[in-house]
Amino acid sequence: MNRRAEILRELARFETPTEPLLRELQLFGWDWSDAPLLVLTKLDFLHVIDRLLAGEIMASQLQEWAENLEMREDVAFDEKDKELLFEILFRIATPDINE
Repeated sequence: MNRRAEILRELARFETPTEPLLRELQLFGWDWSDAPLLVLTKLDFLHVIDRLLAGEIMASQLQEWAENLEMREDVAFDEKDKELLFEILFRIATPDINE
């Protein structure tokens, strides 16, 4: 697995500090035209939201998680839940405009 894909997977799991991962990810640039390196699923979302509910992370950290994954060309959503997952990620990443 290439390093860019590994970093994205680690970001999705949100189990390690994100700052070093984001710095390393910047080295790859933003643009991506190949197949997605990460496909987010309901389980990815449930894992992170469960951590919020368990008090392991704060709401601001959940927002950071969503902001780090939102609108990336190298990240996609599970096809069967694509619209729902896109909407959830958008709402988590932008609480100020989504109440």
